[in-house]
Amino acid sequence: MIFKRSFREIPVVYIILLTAIIFVVIYMLLKIDVAVTYKSLSIAGIIQLILCQQIRQGVDKQMLLKQYPYLFKYYRLIDYFFIACIFLFVDTAFWFVALAFSFLYTLIGGWFSGNVPKMRIVLPSPFFVKSSYLWHSKHRYLLPVMWTSIVVLVIIACVKDNYNLGIVAMGGGSFVAFLFTIMQYEKIDFLRMYEDVSRFMLQTFRETVVNMAIFILLPTLCLLSFFPEECLITVMVIMAVFLLNIHLLWIKYMFYPSDVLGGVMFVAGIFLQWVMVASIYGLIALPVYYYILYRQCKKNIHSILSNYERSDY
Repeated sequence: MIFKRSFREIPVVYIILLTAIIFVVIYMLLKIDVAVTYKSLSIAGIIQLILCQQIRQGVDKQMLLKQYPYLFKYYRLIDYFFIACIFLFVDTAFWFVALAFSFLYTLIGGWFSGNVPKMRIVLPSPFFVKSSYLWHSKHRYLLPVMWTSIVVLVIIACVKDNYNLGIVAMGGGSFVAFLFTIMQYEKIDFLRMYEDVSRFMLQTFRETVVNMAIFILLPTLCLLSFFPEECLITVMVIMAVFLLNIHLLWIKYMFYPSDVLGGVMFVAGIFLQWVMVASIYGLIALPVYYYILYRQCKKNIHSILSNYERSDY
């Protein structure tokens, strides 16, 4: 019933696009060759736990499942098993490990979901731009943990003379941190504080760029200092991270307030840019693509602010 309700709310065009993306991801997973070792199995289990932890039950699901409390744990287990299917396309061993970790997380998560309070390490973030709500909000506990992990891995890469480890930790870790930060849902009241659309676009762009630069400053300096011969690759990875997050920012507000639609179009945009950078003609069209994103984002924000201005009277 819940699946049918959610499925009907998605337009047909986006269903087709999402289906195409799923097939592309499955194809890429089938082509990946990962050795089955204790280390890779452990990493697969950790990834599955992280994915399970990110699942949030919507209000409609919670209201329905309150009528059947004995089904709640089984319903969560179905969600976790469904996510574990992505490991099946890599190797059957990873799939079994993911299923085992899903079952374990269902038992432990169900025990902790009662009256036991959740402890979250919340650290201040005084170095970010003061007006940037997203970077000082409830997810700010994630940023210090991610930043510390990135710095530690970069230092280990420098000691072990392993540039690949350092650049993957810096690029991948920072992108994940920015992804969870930017994609937080903002209420309309935070958008209404910006009476001018141009000021909103400029302010959000400036906050995102400056905060990203502050976040990756130390890891970047470490990589450039210890691996000067790979400075070109480091600069290219940094530029890619900045472009992807600017793309994420404009996609988010282009389809605001729909987070689901924004997420689907962000993934589709990544594949589109991947195709564009494969040729010189695509690189020429890339600025045009970002300009179109900017204009559509600005148009949507203008529509939102205009509608709420008229509703006040």
